Amino acid sequence: GPLSLLSGVYGRAARLRRAWYGRHPYRTRQLEQPVFSVGNLVVGGSGKTPVVATLARLLLAAGERPAILSRGYGRLRTADGVVVVSDAHQILVPTAQSGDEPQMLARALPGVPVLVSADRYLAGRVAERRFGCTVHLLDDGFQHLQLARDIDLLVMANADLDARLLPWGRLREPLDAAAAADALLVSG
Repeated sequence: GPLSLLSGVYGRAARLRRAWYGRHPYRTRQLEQPVFSVGNLVVGGSGKTPVVATLARLLLAAGERPAILSRGYGRLRTADGVVVVSDAHQILVPTAQSGDEPQMLARALPGVPVLVSADRYLAGRVAERRFGCTVHLLDDGFQHLQLARDIDLLVMANADLDARLLPWGRLREPLDAAAAADALLVSG
C-alpha cells in the first residue's frame, strides 16, 4: 500500500543522505575537541539518555570536562542560536526552553554543561570557548551527519531489531545504517 511505498522512499532517501556525506567528508564541520555521538535508529526512546549520562560521569571521573550537545526536541519555545540549559553549576532555563531530555540530563549531571541548538557545531563552539570543555557528547547524534564525530555509538532496544521504517514503523533509517556506527549497544 501507500505506507510501504513511502517507507521505501524514506529508506532510500536516508541511505542516499548517509552515502552523500560519506563521499563528501569536507561538508562536515569539525570541532576542536573530540565528539562522542550517542544515537539511535528509532523515533522515541531507546535508552540513549542513560548512556549519555553514564558516559558523562565516566569522563568527569577521568578528569575530562564533558559538555552535552542536544537538539532539544520537544521544546515549547525554540530560539535561534544556542540555549545554555546548564552552565555546569546551575540550571538556567525551564523545560519549555530546553526540552525534556536536556533538562533531565542537566539535573542529573552537576558539573556538566548542557547546551541545546539545532546547530550542534555552534553549540560545541560555545561549549569549547565558554566552558573549556575537552570532549563533546552529542545526544541523539546518529543522523546529525553535518558534524564530524570521533566515536559513533548506537543504542537500540532488542525489539527495535524487528522494527519497520517510517512512516510504517519507528525506524528513522534502514537497519543496515548501523554498520556506520563504531559500536552497537542493544538493551533487553
